[in-house]
Amino acid sequence: HISLLYKLNRVKDAKKCVDLILSEDSESMELFVLAHAISRSYFWNDLAENIQRRMELKWRRNSKLYLLLAQNSLDSGNLTDCYVNLKKIKRSQRKNEDYVKLESRFNDILKMVEFGVKEIKKAAKIKQIISIEECAVRKIFMLAEKITKYAPRKTNQKLVMASSTLGRGGAERQLLTCMRQIEKSKKFTKVFLLFREKGSEDLDSTYLPEISKLDVELHEYKNDALWANTFGQNAVPEEFGQILSLLPKAMQNSIEKHYLAIHKIKPDIVHAWQDQTNIEVAIASKMAGVPGVVLFARSLR
Repeated sequence: HISLLYKLNRVKDAKKCVDLILSEDSESMELFVLAHAISRSYFWNDLAENIQRRMELKWRRNSKLYLLLAQNSLDSGNLTDCYVNLKKIKRSQRKNEDYVKLESRFNDILKMVEFGVKEIKKAAKIKQIISIEECAVRKIFMLAEKITKYAPRKTNQKLVMASSTLGRGGAERQLLTCMRQIEKSKKFTKVFLLFREKGSEDLDSTYLPEISKLDVELHEYKNDALWANTFGQNAVPEEFGQILSLLPKAMQNSIEKHYLAIHKIKPDIVHAWQDQTNIEVAIASKMAGVPGVVLFARSLR
């Protein structure tokens, strides 16, 4: 419900839902922690800080509170908040089994992404959120720098275009226009279009009919069996696997699928369209050693 209100730009109503959660049981530490986590996830920092103050007045120096907050922070990918809350737990309580496990997990993640506790401490001082996803992507690009880019072909060049959907939106319309001009240029011997889904079962509500008239090889990665049959099921390189596991499952799946396709096609240029697709395809392309990557964004909304 909060998510729907937020998407409808009814932020005030969405925030009222947080108050409703707290009104369910004003003595429930778990509900306060949940309300705090929701507020942080939407970057309602003033509301989150207000809830934090109320919790600390109600359960002053209670180790269980800070352990719950630290656990919640780490589960949501917020390394800064996890560190801050772990440090608020009394030293005498730090031999607690739950604390030891959580601190060990926190340190393991930092070691995996090569991010120091000192850097987290600095971020905490200026209230800067350092996320697991941010550190993981940074580490992936560090590893990708060690991969030698293959040389672009002088002739018979291949182009991969990647889009989230083919629905009749503005970005998709520009994608179609671009592909038409590319076909007229005859620069590329082979053009591929990778997309998550058509955007609608009603094909007339998509640009698929128009795109199908072009000399383009289409691949929909929502179709797992067909994708695997075309591009194989080999895992990504071992050095990337562990780091990718730190990313959200949907993002991890997208990067792996795009990597398999791009690695097999070996395009001279990859051109990605739209927000999240840009990020995922850029990562996959770097991992595969693509010589040229173009990212397209329609607006800064």
